[in-house]
Parts: sequence; C-alpha cells; structure tokens
Amino acid sequence: GKDSDTMYGRSSSPTSAVLINYPIVQLESCPSDDYILEGRNYSCTCRETSNTFLPANTTFSSGSTIVSSGPGIATYTFTAGRNMENLTCQAKLLTETSNTVTYTPQVAYGPESASCNVTYNQKTVDVIDWCDKTQTVRIIADCTVPENDVSPGVTFQFNINGTSTRNPPSSTTLNYDVTNAGPLSVQCIASNSVYTTRSVSSQSQIIQVRGMVLDC
Repeated sequence: GKDSDTMYGRSSSPTSAVLINYPIVQLESCPSDDYILEGRNYSCTCRETSNTFLPANTTFSSGSTIVSSGPGIATYTFTAGRNMENLTCQAKLLTETSNTVTYTPQVAYGPESASCNVTYNQKTVDVIDWCDKTQTVRIIADCTVPENDVSPGVTFQFNINGTSTRNPPSSTTLNYDVTNAGPLSVQCIASNSVYTTRSVSSQSQIIQVRGMVLDC
C-alpha cells in the first residue's frame, strides 16, 4: 500500500525536565548597627533565593512563634524591646527544608533613672594661705543608676551650679574642689553609652559650703 505520513509510537523529541532546587534563604534589610534602640521600629526580611520551581513557604519566627510568612519572602516589622528573642529565617518546599539563618537583636535601653549622692567634710579643708583665709572644700559626688536598668553601658556627666564639669565618662564619682562659701547645686546626668541622646538627670542636690575664719 501507499506509505502513510502518520507515525505512531513514542516520539524521540526531547522534553523539558523539571529542575527542583533546594530552598536557600538569606536575610535582607535587617538593622546593621551593633545595637538597636528600645522603642524604635525596625524591619527585617527573610528571602528564598534558590529560584525553586515553586515559591517556597518562607517564614520568620521569634522563638517558637511564626511572626511572618509568605511565598518566597517574609518581612517582619518589630518594635525593639529588651529581652527580645532571636529571629529565625527558614523556607520549606514540599519535603525539602532550607538552611536556617538567625538575626540576633542586641537592644540598647535605659537608663530610666539616676541618683546623685553628695558629701563633703569640713575636716578635709586645705588651707591655702593662713592670712588670706582662703580654703578649699572637697566635694564628692557619686552617681548611680539601678542595676539592670541600662544596656550595654552608661556614662556620667556632672553639672555644678548648672555648668557641665569634665569627668572621665566611665567614672561614677566626681571630686570637685570649692574655694568659695555659699550654696552649691550638684546634679548628675546618666546617658546610654551607645545612644547618648537617651539620658536622664538626677535631682539637684543643694548643699551649703560654710566659710571658716582663721586667725593670722
């Protein structure tokens, strides 16, 4: 018979293969500073990057709680607070689970309050000149903040009669010499060591420096 143009059976033409990639995740747009500030809002993104044939279910978890999820991407916006748990980024496609990437928030907070204790002792008076009747009184001011009230650290500044007095930032004590009698106002200001605008002032301590008359 006549040859037919119709062919039956399996075609030898190649077919496109379905490529299944394992999901791989990475963090994007997370805070880059060593410390974030308590009370401020931040965001962090978990993205699946391996171009899988289907979008992988991507999740952000805080501790054991899923806080954000989506196909291929999950973004979490949060307010920084002390004792925050780590944020864990992961993705899953069918039975395949991705690598795990973790963002660890380091939160700077406080101080919320400060106190200043001022002492002076007339027994420590140094007489500069017997006849000038000039004296020096040593004022000792101690500044403190409540324990666990600040992270990662605190610096101190002292104001004497409204004027800032230089002092090593790590020192909690100011030794100040007074040569004139009269009222003296002492105040300390405690600031967060990273976010220095986060500061608090103690109540001013008013003391009376008494003069001493010496016979020549």
